[in-house]
Amino acid sequence: LGMSDEIQIEQQELKNSQYESLLLCSDGFWEFVLEKEMVEVRKKWQSPRKWLDKMRLVLQSRISNDNDNNTAIAVMKRRI
Repeated sequence: LGMSDEIQIEQQELKNSQYESLLLCSDGFWEFVLEKEMVEVRKKWQSPRKWLDKMRLVLQSRISNDNDNNTAIAVMKRRI
């Protein structure tokens, strides 16, 4: 969250119908994986866990072993 003692939080409400999936991640994740790759991998997997697992494989192939500065969570709408 940075080095400051004060944290400024930005928030935005997302309408349910606006997105089918959401990948919330830190810069240590997205700066190594292209958005195009995120979309392509997402098209192949229907569970958030599988999508994130596959994205982590891409990430791991590009970062050094001592890089631990990444966080991500995947969320998908449940199909009924």
